[in-house]
Amino acid sequence: MEEKNTGQFTVGAGFKTAVAAKKATKLSPKSSAAWNTLGRVERSRYRYDQAREAFSTAIDLNEDNIYAWNNLGLTLLELGLFQEAVNALEEATSRGKPSGYMWNNLGIAYEHLDMLDEARVAYEQGGVAGSVAAKASRKRLEGVNTIHLATVADESGAVIDEAAVVEEMVNRDVPVVDDSADVAAVDDKGDS
Repeated sequence: MEEKNTGQFTVGAGFKTAVAAKKATKLSPKSSAAWNTLGRVERSRYRYDQAREAFSTAIDLNEDNIYAWNNLGLTLLELGLFQEAVNALEEATSRGKPSGYMWNNLGIAYEHLDMLDEARVAYEQGGVAGSVAAKASRKRLEGVNTIHLATVADESGAVIDEAAVVEEMVNRDVPVVDDSADVAAVDDKGDS
């Protein structure tokens, strides 16, 4: 598996990375950052239970570690524990100065629970914080929400069943998007 240098440490499935992260927690057992790093390594190796435990330890050592809260939330999302993910991500975004991608992650968690108004607010906050991903998520959410199952009139005044129009668009694989803003498909830098 290809390894990725994040500037803090190397993340990958490599055994050396896991050994180094575990060693860091032994050398500095009271370091929230070391435990967060171990959690990220374990999550990158798809060892979600170990990742969850490491992030929880990081939070126990420093409850204001927004990165550990965010990473715990992402792990819970991957496990399909959406309400728990929302709880962790709300903690991440309510402490300190959260990054835009944390708001985006919270919006995604809200969407899994069909809490679309809350997702919209989270994406807006992420956009204000500079997250291109949050802006794109908001745009995608609005594209989904602009489909109204009602009747409308075309230019000639004939009544058109909008549900039939949407069905036809889906059958022809026509994307339904709001292109009022030009958003590049780029992700945020930093912990995701």
